[in-house]
Amino acid sequence: MAVLLIFMSFWGVFAAFGGSDYQSNTFTLKQEAPTEFTENSKLEYPSDAELIHTSYSNWGANVGTDIIIKVEDIDSFIAIATKRYKFYEMTMDFPNHNREYLGYGFDPFQETIKPPFCMEAKTMTVKPRYFKVTRELTDPEDFCGKREVYYSQLKRETELSIIMVILPKEGLVWLNRSDWF
Repeated sequence: MAVLLIFMSFWGVFAAFGGSDYQSNTFTLKQEAPTEFTENSKLEYPSDAELIHTSYSNWGANVGTDIIIKVEDIDSFIAIATKRYKFYEMTMDFPNHNREYLGYGFDPFQETIKPPFCMEAKTMTVKPRYFKVTRELTDPEDFCGKREVYYSQLKRETELSIIMVILPKEGLVWLNRSDWF
């Protein structure tokens, strides 16, 4: 009985922390995106927003969610967002960046679980529980490469990071929530 209890304990820890998964643009994620956006950003989901991408990444106990929307009246959204949060104007070169990010002296994306965008790969192999699964990857249009952006760290805690990146010329808003264990 003790051996079974020890085995079940190890299995439970592995099940909770040993898997990996990536899901994008599923029906459930699309339905939850407006609510997630509002809860994480504390901003109203724009009525003229078009959901471009939503994804969920799970790497062991670390979880990342991404929402990218296209906003028709981006100037109005920027005015509302900058009243609530402090944004920095910078050049984002996604996925390329380093600690000396264009003279800022830090990597603003260091504490985020970055989505698998802008890679040459079209698929990714993950292991949600016991068996490997291949997931398809998609890149949001007008997102990769050097872009002029507004960047804000909405929330920064020991095990939580929420960032918002606004790409004004493209009319895109990227919200990333990363939970670390």
